[in-house]
Amino acid sequence: MKSLSIIFGAITSVFIFTGCSVNVQNINNVSKKEDYSKLNEITMIGYKKGTEIKYRKRTLNKCKADYELISNKVMKLAFLEEKFIMRDIDIKFITDNSEPISRVLIVRPALYNCAYKLVDVEVSLYDIEEVTQKWKSQEKKNSIKDLTELKDSNIIYRKVLTLNQADIMKKDSDILAETIIKALSKVIDLPKVTKDLETVKKEQALKYISCDNAPTEFGLWQKNNGTLCIGKIGLQKAKQKFSQSSNDIFNMATGQKHYKIDNTTCKDLVLTYASGKKEDDTVSLRDTYKNQLLKYYDNKCEIDNINEVNFISCKKDKIKEYYLENSKTFENRIYDKNLVQMDEMCFNKFKKAFTLNKNTQLWQTIYGSNNLGWNTFGDNSLTKTKYDINGYDINGWNKEGINKDTQTKYDKNGFTKNGENKYGIDKDGWSPVLKKFVKTKSEKDKISTFKVRDFKSFSTNDLYNRSNYDKVYLLKENDGMKLVAEQKIKNNDKVVMIKKYFFKGRNKPIFNLKDPSAPAFEAIEFEKIIEEKVN
Repeated sequence: MKSLSIIFGAITSVFIFTGCSVNVQNINNVSKKEDYSKLNEITMIGYKKGTEIKYRKRTLNKCKADYELISNKVMKLAFLEEKFIMRDIDIKFITDNSEPISRVLIVRPALYNCAYKLVDVEVSLYDIEEVTQKWKSQEKKNSIKDLTELKDSNIIYRKVLTLNQADIMKKDSDILAETIIKALSKVIDLPKVTKDLETVKKEQALKYISCDNAPTEFGLWQKNNGTLCIGKIGLQKAKQKFSQSSNDIFNMATGQKHYKIDNTTCKDLVLTYASGKKEDDTVSLRDTYKNQLLKYYDNKCEIDNINEVNFISCKKDKIKEYYLENSKTFENRIYDKNLVQMDEMCFNKFKKAFTLNKNTQLWQTIYGSNNLGWNTFGDNSLTKTKYDINGYDINGWNKEGINKDTQTKYDKNGFTKNGENKYGIDKDGWSPVLKKFVKTKSEKDKISTFKVRDFKSFSTNDLYNRSNYDKVYLLKENDGMKLVAEQKIKNNDKVVMIKKYFFKGRNKPIFNLKDPSAPAFEAIEFEKIIEEKVN
């Protein structure tokens, strides 16, 4: 069957049909300069431009979809980065005002033969020492642009590597990285391996969890690499599973966020927050979360203040619950407060880390172990096996399939080690035998390891509290969008008047339609009140 071809333009995302092949030649200029034969530092770029796709009739759409998956795999350079670090080759990152860098390795999918499931990967090593001299006064985007416009005169070495699509697409496959290293070692005197892969992975994980750039004041924020920063403590591989904005106070952001973390010490965190602008003199909260906790738990709380963060453990109905709390004040106004709920194991670890001021420790990564010895891969550091000292795995099963909690072959929800359920459940988790819903295995990941509490916040000025009104809505008027809050006035249970409170934006529109993620109501001020009598 005749083979056709298409060339991808990554910058414009326009497909240009062509019958010509993309001609990429291998180049070896290592002998031109003595220092080309060594490699001590490098930066890397995954780049797709001008990729040719060879396909058969009526397979173009499928081939394009496969190409997107393959090109994303090719341009993921984490495995290659690890291979270089194992050899003590310094990895340089391009930032605004970067220091000069001597070498760049550009990895590009040059040809995807969809018919035969083969991928040609172009690997090019460039001398960029002269090009990067100007980077000290240049933005990152312009520096990257420089690297996409390098001339062939800068090439030290270029090699086109042909690999099987299946090998590249295997989960956690490092075959491309290994093939690149082998190709480079044939022409360049690469440093010898000084670290094993496990050591490198742990070192890299510790770098990822650094929260040195976190705001100086306590709070939660998530980095682009998935690390969740709680103050200066970072937790690797966190996912926000649930977020709800409550809009309890008109001029503040209020709500709750739930996080699931790939960590055996801290599996869940729940943030409850109320945040307003420090400079806005109408922003003033009635209570700190600390005072709310003391009231809810009848003062049965232990409180330790460490670096302006309150570590609070409270008891109710013989159950202990654990929180980190911080409130910020300005001119005797509480303008921002955060409450982080967690389980006991996580709480104790955080308390120790804050006390010792140790912000990057292995327990914060997927490679660290909890105090029972478990890491996220199900390995036990105390026994050096997949089982603890009592013979149970991380999920509480022994080799014979007996559950640790029930001492039977079923767990408390009736599941066996293999996931079979003795009660029989449908797709929704309904058991006709028990006549109730049973938590399925997939649902277990959605459950927090503690009972989640939600503490509502209120402004000291009832004018801004949502609970003070019967109805709230937006109204478009000639001079812009207004927030209108209606309050019904009753006499002998009969509505006799409706008070309408009008709020306008202080310095900008009250509701930003262009930014749905922004707080619904922010920087507002009271404008007027209209009273309407009801007959």
